[in-house]
Amino acid sequence: MEQFIKVRFGDAPCDSFSVDVDDNGKLGIDILGLRTKILSRLKLPPDADLVLTYYDLEGDVVALHEDGDLHAVMERRPEFLSICVQMRLKKKKRRRRQEEDQTTYLKLSEAMECLEHICTRGCTIVRPYDMEPTKMKGPCSKFSTCKGVQLLIHHFAMCKKRVNDGCLRCKRLWQLLRLHSSICDRPDSCRVPLCRQFKLRMQQEEKKDDARWKLLTRKVLKAKIILSLISAPLEN
Repeated sequence: MEQFIKVRFGDAPCDSFSVDVDDNGKLGIDILGLRTKILSRLKLPPDADLVLTYYDLEGDVVALHEDGDLHAVMERRPEFLSICVQMRLKKKKRRRRQEEDQTTYLKLSEAMECLEHICTRGCTIVRPYDMEPTKMKGPCSKFSTCKGVQLLIHHFAMCKKRVNDGCLRCKRLWQLLRLHSSICDRPDSCRVPLCRQFKLRMQQEEKKDDARWKLLTRKVLKAKIILSLISAPLEN
C-alpha cells in the first residue's frame, strides 16, 4: 500500500509524493524521515526548522511533532494527507516579520474604517448614491488612506475587466469588501455594498480551505480594537 502526501509551502506550487504503508497501516517513514524528504523536495536548507501541520476531519489545525502524531493521522485512513509547511525564522527576523504583519493588519483595519465612512457619510469625490452632492464633506482625518480607498471604488465603477477578468485593483477592492463583511456585526443595516451578500455566502460555504481567511479576519479585528484604543480620547 501507499499513502499519498501533498505538501504546501507558502505560495509555491503544491508538491506531492507517496510513502509505503505496512500491513498494520503504519507509514514506512518516521517524522524525521518525513522532514528530511520534505526539505529535499522543497530544496530547503538541511538545517531549516520546519513546522508541519495538517487539517483534521473537524477542520482544526493539528501539528505534526513526533512519530505518534503520524500514527494518529494514519488511524483515520486518509485518502491523501495534506501537510502545510512553515519555516521558523530566527528571533530577530521573526520579530521584524511580526511587526511588519501588525502594520499590515492596522492598515487594513484603517482602510475598512474608511470604506465604511465613505459608504455612510461620503468623503470628497465618493458619496452614497442617495446623498446630495451639496452635502458632501471635505477630507477626513485619515485622508491618506481614505483617498486610496476612494480611488479603488472609482476605478471599480469604471473598469471593464473587473474581478473575473483578472483586474488586480478590482480584486483588491473585492477582498476589502469581503473582509469588511467578515467582521461586520450589522449586515442587515450596513451601507457598505454587498456586505449582507458576502455574509450569507460565507455562512453557506464554511470550507476548510478558508482557514487562512479566518485567521486574517481575526488579526484585522484585533488590529481594529487596537486602533480604537489608540484613537479613544483620554478621560480627565
